[in-house]
Amino acid sequence: MVTTGYLQFRAEEVQKMSTEIIEKSNAEIQQRSKEMTAKAQLMVDQAKDTVEKKVASAKEEVEKMRKLMSPSAVEAKAITENESAA
Repeated sequence: MVTTGYLQFRAEEVQKMSTEIIEKSNAEIQQRSKEMTAKAQLMVDQAKDTVEKKVASAKEEVEKMRKLMSPSAVEAKAITENESAA
């Protein structure tokens, strides 16, 4: 016959094991979460860097086009073409 004391002892053992499993799982989840957060942050930083480079390149292109299309540049080109034709 099983005594109440033994059942209480077994219940406490099961409770300890459950607590250990939960704590271990929580620690693993937290570690995985940190790793995933770091990886996501790296991806965001890389994407930001790429976008910043593309924006800078686009700004340079716009500036080049502005210089080429400015009235003084267009006049200089027209004068050069007229001199070549003459």
